Amino acid sequence: MEDENQRFSRLLTAHLDKVKQQVKKLMEAACAGDIKLFKKLAKGLDRGKGLAATVASVKDGKERGALSFAATEGQLKMCKYLVEELKIDVNDRDKEGQTPVLCAAREGHTATVQYLIEKGADPATPSTSGAALHNAAGNGHIELVKLLLSKGVDVDLQSDAGTPLMWAAGLGQEDAVKVLLEHHANFDAQTGDDNMCPLGSAVAANSLPCVELLVKAGANVNVKTGEATRYGETTPLLIAAHNGNAEIVNCLLQAGADPNAADEVSSLKPLASESKEFAFWVELIAPGLPSAGYLSYVVCELLHRSGGFTLCAPKG
Repeated sequence: MEDENQRFSRLLTAHLDKVKQQVKKLMEAACAGDIKLFKKLAKGLDRGKGLAATVASVKDGKERGALSFAATEGQLKMCKYLVEELKIDVNDRDKEGQTPVLCAAREGHTATVQYLIEKGADPATPSTSGAALHNAAGNGHIELVKLLLSKGVDVDLQSDAGTPLMWAAGLGQEDAVKVLLEHHANFDAQTGDDNMCPLGSAVAANSLPCVELLVKAGANVNVKTGEATRYGETTPLLIAAHNGNAEIVNCLLQAGADPNAADEVSSLKPLASESKEFAFWVELIAPGLPSAGYLSYVVCELLHRSGGFTLCAPKG
């Protein structure tokens, strides 16, 4: 038979499980925009504090409230109910610092973002996942990018993962890159921890259109970047070579990238070339291997590191 402590523990666990299910259903109602059901469920959770205080205090395991869930789904009527009738804080933050306006921006809900800003939401509030502009740019929500910039959000707003331009470039969002550059975004801005930059991010993402836009804008093609990567300090050309992307290599070479730059870890060069053509010419010197070849750098690097051959400039 169970003793009093065991019985208490069992009842408490059962009660907590019931509350968790009630909270889950409440948040699902917020996501669905079902105001009638939401009110009913909220009343079931009220322990005498009143509906507004109850809803404000109810959070999920990540400390996300009903307004964040409604904003994520773009449920504008639900957002209006929560903000105007229950007076929920429009700048409420979860464990990661994310606000309702950031949640709406990530999903591209322009009308919801505009409403929340009109009600006092700060679109520049930082989080571990950037701010609203970073998420809008990174997900290619162009109208939202324009809206946020029109509201005075700094085009070069920094986050742990860089600026909005870096997010857009690193996720291959060509149109977002174009808009941010039109608003004079700093194309050479770098992060503090690893010195990544928009051009390096675009190259790493294999996004030729973004690379071309940044090069045209004047980005430094020989910038030293990526100190925290496995290659150590490197250059956009080296990143392109590691990826085996001949088109981007050619684009960077045409823009003046140094083909003799070496990475910090292996001291390997991106290519050995007497002209600004984009062939990855190497001379292979090893038993059983023919001399000379036309190979992607990533294959060359693997062979080199396994001791299979030595990289050197082709004989002219």
